[in-house]
Amino acid sequence: MILPKQKKIILLPERVGGGFIKDAHALYELPNIAYHGSFTDHIENNPDYEIGAFCRNPYTKAVSLFHWRINDNGPGEKGRKGELADEFEEWVCSKLKHEASCFERIKYTETELHFLGKFETLREDFDRLNKWTGIKGLKFEVSSKGFYDYNPEEYFTDKVIENIKEYWGKSFEAYGYSEDYRDGIIVRQ
Repeated sequence: MILPKQKKIILLPERVGGGFIKDAHALYELPNIAYHGSFTDHIENNPDYEIGAFCRNPYTKAVSLFHWRINDNGPGEKGRKGELADEFEEWVCSKLKHEASCFERIKYTETELHFLGKFETLREDFDRLNKWTGIKGLKFEVSSKGFYDYNPEEYFTDKVIENIKEYWGKSFEAYGYSEDYRDGIIVRQ
């Protein structure tokens, strides 16, 4: 998202709550907000813009992205009850290497950003986002349309953990996440 009036750029990789943030801005009809898939040119041409981003724990992002992909890039019913642990392992081992991690999309570490929000603390970070951008009056309203129940003990096999660390490992360090998947499991806010 580009906020020219505020001279801010917010990078929103897939499955980090970006849809909610875009929906909030559209709901409140904020002007001068553009959405682009790539911000490289805009960042280079506007060195005076501050850069912020949202990220997500690589483990829960993988689960979310898996369910999104098997439901044809939408919040469908497949896997809603968490019965797809074997399919998840197969997907992670064969397809995760073709999916971009948060770090690959953002390309900046936490210390290089002016603002970093996390999916795990979206409610609090949304308030921080409002302060950082100077936009007042946005409310935190989120649905559970993309929520899938799953058993982490079944989903995070040794093979899955190894592949997530191999392909998305830079995100752990760049954004301060633990490599122990149990530290990344959250209850949806």
